[in-house]
Amino acid sequence: MKRFHQYINGISWKQSLLYYFLLIIVFGGILMAFSSLFNSSHVDNVNFGIGISGGLDIFPEGLVIDDNSNVNWVLLVLSILLAVAVLIIKIFFESIVIVKMMKPPVSLGISDMFVLNSSWGRDGEKYFTIRVLNETQFTLLQVSIKVVLTSTEKSSKFEDEMRWYFDIEGNKRDVQPSEISIFTPYTPWTLSINSDMNLHNSMKDHHLSTIEPTDDLEWSKRAIDIIITGSEAQDGTDFIVYKSVKLDSWSKEHGYVKHYKEGHFASLPLEMKTGFHRINDVVES
Repeated sequence: MKRFHQYINGISWKQSLLYYFLLIIVFGGILMAFSSLFNSSHVDNVNFGIGISGGLDIFPEGLVIDDNSNVNWVLLVLSILLAVAVLIIKIFFESIVIVKMMKPPVSLGISDMFVLNSSWGRDGEKYFTIRVLNETQFTLLQVSIKVVLTSTEKSSKFEDEMRWYFDIEGNKRDVQPSEISIFTPYTPWTLSINSDMNLHNSMKDHHLSTIEPTDDLEWSKRAIDIIITGSEAQDGTDFIVYKSVKLDSWSKEHGYVKHYKEGHFASLPLEMKTGFHRINDVVES
């Protein structure tokens, strides 16, 4: 279902119109080939197809071969199935066009991993950085960025796994940017999070820089979830983008494993309309 939803969101209105055009050609060809099998003119059989699609039961003369009742039923069933198929495909692609008209295809590219950058902050502070790119031609307004650390772990004290959520909130020095007022088209931004931040919720304290294993901890996996919301300037419609990016893990068998790299992201132009994959380019240190 998730892949189907992603496929729907990836279809543009131009593609939908192209599919409509191909649909007309394909079913028109099927109908012409269908009509050539019987003892009537093409026009009569076209009328027959239109009549069946509209729920009519009037058959043109000469369509039926030798008044065979079995053939009649086969033709009726095939025609109904063809009409249902056309109806389903018509509804399917009409819904895509309507969705695209109501909701512009806003697309934000987010890097596949974090980079621990020691030159980003002040006084040698290290920051987890990640890139966000407005991949569309739309200007986005009041873009809000929310980041949450999720820690999934298994402890010998409990039978089931536990998942902890820690909101990463800080001042302008610790988390930046938390809001982008005007996100222009094809512009990359770098989101940075101070790795020395202490996090907590109502039950547990946590440190962002690393996993601190305890005696009863069997394994732990951490990721940072990114939620980006805002409005598209042209139509004023809202959007929301979500992505979970692995950070690190620890287990008794493998020890500590980093899913991030250390260094910095490679430089990018201020505006980039191609080569979106370059947001993942990293210069390791």
